[in-house]
Amino acid sequence: MATASAGKSVLVVGGSGALGRACVDTFKDADWSVISADVVANDNADANVLAEGDWKSQVERLMKSSP
Repeated sequence: MATASAGKSVLVVGGSGALGRACVDTFKDADWSVISADVVANDNADANVLAEGDWKSQVERLMKSSP
């Protein structure tokens, strides 16, 4: 993973959608280390966190596990 010179990092949730891609690119241009979280990888991000299944199933799984 690339390291930003100033040590700044950001997580972009939905980093493969239109707005998410723009956010990833904007932060990369400003020398931030960018992690994209989505169901599809964003090749411009330094790292990707990929969710399995659709967002509805992700929300349902989180709701079941919350106290």
